[in-house]
Amino acid sequence: MLYLKYNNRSLGDGKDKTMSVFEYKDYKKAIKEILLQKKSHFPNTFSFQAMSNYMQVQKTYLSKVLNQDGNLTPDQFFLACEFLQFTDRESNYLSLLREKEMTALSKRKAFLEQEIQKLQRQELKTEAYLNANARDAKLANADRSESSSSKNRPPVNQD
Repeated sequence: MLYLKYNNRSLGDGKDKTMSVFEYKDYKKAIKEILLQKKSHFPNTFSFQAMSNYMQVQKTYLSKVLNQDGNLTPDQFFLACEFLQFTDRESNYLSLLREKEMTALSKRKAFLEQEIQKLQRQELKTEAYLNANARDAKLANADRSESSSSKNRPPVNQD
């Protein structure tokens, strides 16, 4: 199923698989891919042009940064997260990825990596738990459906 983790709404037809924000290790790749995913579902709302307008930057600048040349400023990063409707936890996670990419201090880089991994463990464990519960509920509903429809069937002659 396609789950866009922001706003916890399913937006797909069940055929696509979308990565959780917490599975990304590069904030620019996450922003770019999630924008493309949202654009495929809401082309009139989400586009590189709309995002660059919202962030008050040139589309060419945004494209250049998201294609690995340079970094977003803190304000641009904030506006990108706001435009893409990330939750606070998602924004904080991506902020850690951004800080890790930008720091020159190896000790700070190691600290940020620990924080990133801690958040990933928490969030991915929660998502796995929620997905398992949803799957179990779906199976339980299917079993109930099966048993109620079998009550309405005529008995099978077993001669």
